[in-house]
Order: sequence, then structure tokens, then C-alpha cells
Amino acid sequence: MDKHSFINLLEKGNKGNQADLDELNELVRKYPYFSAARSVLLQQMFITDKDLFKGELPRHALFIPDRRYFTTIISEIENQNKPSNKVEVTTETQKVEPKPENIDVKPNVEGTLPKTPKKRGRPRKKSSDTESTLELLGNDEKPTKTIIPDSKPLPTDDTDILELIENDNGTGADPIDLIEKFIAEQPKIPRPETPPRGAESDGVVDISVNSVIEPDELATETLAEIYALQGYIDKAISVYEKLRLKYPEKSSYFADQIQKLKKQQQG
Repeated sequence: MDKHSFINLLEKGNKGNQADLDELNELVRKYPYFSAARSVLLQQMFITDKDLFKGELPRHALFIPDRRYFTTIISEIENQNKPSNKVEVTTETQKVEPKPENIDVKPNVEGTLPKTPKKRGRPRKKSSDTESTLELLGNDEKPTKTIIPDSKPLPTDDTDILELIENDNGTGADPIDLIEKFIAEQPKIPRPETPPRGAESDGVVDISVNSVIEPDELATETLAEIYALQGYIDKAISVYEKLRLKYPEKSSYFADQIQKLKKQQQG
């Protein structure tokens, strides 16, 4: 997917096709921590297929850092897709009968009918669920309310989150409610526990110890000469000692080499 196509889909409410969804899925597969690509992918799923959006929301929402802003985008897309309610007003034509000209007496209708007091003030509007959600997100003051603890434990991994969403899908939960639920629970990717420094755990083997131990089969005369040239006299003597035990027939030769190295070390 090129840059211009991605920016076009990034704008709120722009609907893509199936090819765009496939390219976004491939982009997320190559770059799993690209949060903007996951956000655009969820927006396209919300526009094209709400059921697919509900199923994929738990997996992608974990990688979106600002979920409140994402909720705002989804709410705006939902408001754009709602059909406008047009009220058709039908006017009825009333037939007016001509009044006789000779009658001058007009009944005081206004005096006989009781006047109903007019209520002043603006009419109340029933706000939708999305508008009330946005008002709660934009309100800085936190209202005092009693929080009833949920008996269900918070999900700890992706499997638990998917099971939770599958149960919610059966009750016909709204996508906005699902996002709000994730914001409230704040699920996180679990990190592996590391033991404290300096503390030895049971059953933990330090494999670095064997890396500095030289096997006996590596002890050769060439290795001893290399140690001697590099200035590691003690290591060279240790190699010659191992060679004396390994080859008894050349014990006198290796003993002479050891004496030379000791003199070199003392001098």
C-alpha cells in the first residue's frame, strides 16, 4: 500500500474496498507495532462489517496507545453513517364556510376557554448513547459514583480477552460499549518475569561456567606455544602438564619445556 492510499484511508469516514482491507492486514502482519495501521484497519472493519470489527477489536486494541481518541473517531464515523431523520409535514386544506353578513355578534371564545400557561425554557433533547459517551470523555471533573466490583476477573492474555468478546457478541453488545469496556479495564500484554539480580533460583544452571573450562582433548603442544607467545605462561605450563600425563613417553620433553617457561617467567 502506498503512502497516498494510506493517508486517504486515515481520514475519518473514508470507505475502502476489500483490496484495501487485504493490504492493511498484510501491513499489520509485517509491522505488528504500527499502531496507526491497526487503527485504520479497525475503522475500515467498523464501516464495512460490524461483526468482523467486534471479533478483531480485542487483538488490535492492545496495540493502540490512545484508546479514548480512537473511541472519538469511531463515534464520529457512526454519526456520519446514520441516516438523517426528515420529518414530512402534511398540510390539510380546511374548508372555510362563508359567514352571514347580517350577524354582527362575535362570541367571545377567548374569554370562555381557560388559558394554559406556557412553560418557558428550552426543550430537552434526548441525546444518543454516542453523544453521552463523548460528553463523559470530554468532562474533566470526575463525578462521585459508587463502583460495584465486577465478579469476573480481568483478562490476562489474548485467549481470555477473545473468550470475553465471544460471550459479549451473543448479547448484541454495541461496538462503542466494547471500546469503553477496554478503556476501563486497560488490558496489557503480560511481560515475562525475571528473577532479581544476585538471587539464585532453584533449578537454574549457570551455563557460562563451562565456557571458561578447557577440555583435556584441546590440550596440544601448539596451544601451549600460542599461550607462551601471548604471555600466558601459567596457561602454557598447565597445557604441558596435561600433555605429560597424556603422553608419558614424551614426559621428559614436556618437563624441559616447563622448566624453560618457568625460567622465562622468573627472568
